[in-house]
Amino acid sequence: MRHTRRGNPETRLAATVRTRFALSAALLVALAVALVSAASAQQAGESDPDAVDAIEEIVVTGSLIRGTPVDGASPVTVLDRASLEAQNSPTVIEIVRNLGLASGNIGETNQFQVNGGEGMATLNLRGLGPERTLVLLNGRRQAYAGWDFGNLININHVPAIAIERIEVLREGAAATYGSDAVAGVANLQTRSRFSGLEVSGNLTSIPGANGDSQFGIIWGTQYAPDSNVVLSWGRQSRSELSVTEREDWVLQPGSVSISSGWSNIGNPGTWFGLGSFPGLLSGGVGGALATGQAFVDPGCGQGSLERYSFDAGVCRFRYIVFDNLAEEDSHDQLFAEWRHSLGENTRLRVDYIRSNTEVPAWKTSPSYPPQALFGAVQYVFDDHPGLADMKSQTANNWGTLGGVFFGRIVGAAGPAEQASRELRSDRINAMLDFRLAELDIILGLTGGSSTGYIERRDAYIDRTALAFRGLGGANCPAQVTPGGDAVTTEAIGGLAVGDTLYAGVTATSVAGVASSPGTGLAAFRSAAGNRCLHYNPFSNAIPGSPHYNASVANDPALLDWMVDSLETARHTTMLQADVQMSGTLGDFAGGPGRFAAGVQLRRNSFKLSANDVTNLALFPCPNPGDDTCTAPTGRFSFLAGVKPLQVEQDVAALFFEAAMPLRDNLDVQAALRYEDYGSIDSIDPKVSLRWQLSDPLALRASFGTTFRGPTPSQVDAASRITILAFISPTSAFKAVDTIGNPELEPESANILNLGAIWEPSPDLQLTFDYWNFDFSDPIVAENQDQLVDAYIAASAAGSTSPVAGQIFCQGGVLCDDGSGAPLAASGIERIVANWVNGPAVSTSGLDLAFQYAFGWGPGRFELTASYNAVLNYDVDPYIKNGVQVAAGYDALGKLNFSNPALPLPDMRSRHSWSYAVGPHSFIWYVNVIGGYEDQRSSPQAQDIGQHLTHDIHYSVSFANTRGSFTASILNLLDEPPPRGTLELGYDPYTHNAFGRMLKLGLRYTVF
Repeated sequence: MRHTRRGNPETRLAATVRTRFALSAALLVALAVALVSAASAQQAGESDPDAVDAIEEIVVTGSLIRGTPVDGASPVTVLDRASLEAQNSPTVIEIVRNLGLASGNIGETNQFQVNGGEGMATLNLRGLGPERTLVLLNGRRQAYAGWDFGNLININHVPAIAIERIEVLREGAAATYGSDAVAGVANLQTRSRFSGLEVSGNLTSIPGANGDSQFGIIWGTQYAPDSNVVLSWGRQSRSELSVTEREDWVLQPGSVSISSGWSNIGNPGTWFGLGSFPGLLSGGVGGALATGQAFVDPGCGQGSLERYSFDAGVCRFRYIVFDNLAEEDSHDQLFAEWRHSLGENTRLRVDYIRSNTEVPAWKTSPSYPPQALFGAVQYVFDDHPGLADMKSQTANNWGTLGGVFFGRIVGAAGPAEQASRELRSDRINAMLDFRLAELDIILGLTGGSSTGYIERRDAYIDRTALAFRGLGGANCPAQVTPGGDAVTTEAIGGLAVGDTLYAGVTATSVAGVASSPGTGLAAFRSAAGNRCLHYNPFSNAIPGSPHYNASVANDPALLDWMVDSLETARHTTMLQADVQMSGTLGDFAGGPGRFAAGVQLRRNSFKLSANDVTNLALFPCPNPGDDTCTAPTGRFSFLAGVKPLQVEQDVAALFFEAAMPLRDNLDVQAALRYEDYGSIDSIDPKVSLRWQLSDPLALRASFGTTFRGPTPSQVDAASRITILAFISPTSAFKAVDTIGNPELEPESANILNLGAIWEPSPDLQLTFDYWNFDFSDPIVAENQDQLVDAYIAASAAGSTSPVAGQIFCQGGVLCDDGSGAPLAASGIERIVANWVNGPAVSTSGLDLAFQYAFGWGPGRFELTASYNAVLNYDVDPYIKNGVQVAAGYDALGKLNFSNPALPLPDMRSRHSWSYAVGPHSFIWYVNVIGGYEDQRSSPQAQDIGQHLTHDIHYSVSFANTRGSFTASILNLLDEPPPRGTLELGYDPYTHNAFGRMLKLGLRYTVF
């Protein structure tokens, strides 16, 4: 494998033209030599009586050559429709979840797993990341999902009733399919020849929820020989499952771990009074607490707030009770196929798919914590009515000059904040197959788009500051200037328009902030009356608190005014045109060879847009009208805005593949692909072979290289994506901004697969495969925990970290600007992570599969077993600018909580026993996921135990097999997922929290 980065545009263009011409010529010469040297090649113009059959031959995933057998040189797992119906027609994500070779999949629709992509589902082969598994539909590419991160394909968009089979290639295939086919390929094949009308549906009961449902209808007709139309529609629905429905094992006490759904920043919160404590905050939060300069709100953990708060020096807040284990979502899917014969050897095929996924009420914590915990925004003056009331009720030393509220604006009082998610996808594909002389020609054109609409909710910085000072509400005639002062917007109470009410309301430090209201404020408030409202951060504003006082409670309209929606739309498109030809390659000792060759052009695009308040081009800084801030992250307390972005990427490829039966018992396939991204290119070969040692025993092997090119947004420096991540060294969630990198190179991997197939009879088969991937320059987003750890380590050593320019503290300033001692990690507000070519990765493993069927009594018994083991997953140290940022690590059998890798159990297996007699069939599955270690050094870390579940399915056919009824019990013994020290108390990438489920399904063919 070779990939290069080229220089200036003129030189690059010339080099690209020369390279493409040279490679095209080389491929054509090789093809001509092969055709001329064929001992018994057909003569040009000679008719082929099997021409129609040739067009009909199956092309199995992993090859572009017609007629490649399923049990060929490459390891392919095939799930056909009969096996899917026997499992009560699972959705695609349910199928994926049971694949032992898939690990770390996305699909349970909760924010701690997907963080902005709720409603999506992905396939992650070998645990190498879903972006490294190429998902095809009828052998053709699809547009990347309009989601926050990378090149991910949503597998929730195909109607389950339309699927004929799913083929999973368990090895890299970049030489055949190009970029993204690194870990393997999944190909969803549809029922393109269905004729009649069929309806199906199933309902699944989930304790504590309203259950899931799935409905589908498919209609098809053949209107002429070899011409037909098929229409499919599907709808999947999932109901909300609240965390509180599983609180007996999800909710862990704060003494176990703060990463189990607790925050140090709550409401009620912690109070830092001024006046009696002149040294406030000089030693940070810990110093203030240790010296008695601060105390928790007296209502913390009292009354009805007990289950939400935990007094541990600060008033901890249990945010997890407001979240869901699964969000309500729905998926509407439409798929249409048209196949039309234009003659004996010519066919046109067109298919169209449209899907819409909606998450109408994504729920999360009632509010986010502010990034600036000790700025003047949450400064409370001594004349605040809420503070005056708390002083009258309690004997605490509240200070004489007000103080700083350490907390969030809404906590224990709730309710959960809600936002929405929506993902719309379209794809149309047209293919013209025809025969020209000895060649089968395919002209293909595929266009697809996907748009993700993501809403988030957060508090304005300027409005929060106004509300703390009693200037809140939509009707209050006050605003914050670009310089950060509060001024009047109308002449009132003897003040003119623009007169200052408070100075420095959004300052980054309490130093210099006036300790008493500004001149004329009393007259202003008197004249404004109830038009201006105070935000009260104390427990006397919360119903259920022993200190509650309705007269100082917060007006819901005020809270609504303080918060707004950040709305973004991420739109991706893909347009691909290709020409492919295939035919015979001459005679070999084992029979005729075949080849496939062609050219492909592909354009990917990415567009990011946002509503005005989210748009950093309009509002780069906290104060409206200001564009001078050092860290332009927008107007909101926690979430960053985005800059609109539109980028495109053109990819060109040439490919050649040959299947050569060198002997009667030895088949060899070879492929070569050249792919050009304009500034970078790659050449990737692959060789596969199958050697039939004897009638029952065959060996197979493949080796080659794979690659993955960066997406348009990953290489654009203006691209910014913000997620919320728990940063272990800060014991809090922080905002992490991931930035594009124009210097990204493609990632590459050397792949090796060695396997054996033992089939002594048609009823008995055993397969074994050893696989190995060695990655170079993997495209990854820098890990936020590793960046913070590197900053802390350098600070402790008195040196400057290579990541110092990526760690920001209060006020958006660099924590280490090189001018003095670095600031403490407790003051970190944001982390900037770049897309980079990360450290090398090496991983290997084993796949074993067994199948045996035999007659027993009046029916037939079948046993199956699959075992998938990972043998190693080693990651090299991360080096940046010649300095080590993070040490290398072994990800195998680890939770990988603070590592870039996803959770990686070392073993998964699935076993089944089935019996069919007459119209009845019964299947019993045993699913095993191995345990793995929580590698964090915290004494509160908790290893994840092995998980064993049982699924049973009973099916009976009726009306001469036109109909069937299926009853299933999933997780028969109601085994909860293994407990882990995580937000939800378990690992949602690997397990689900649904417990025992009853599923009833009905299928009927009307005609």
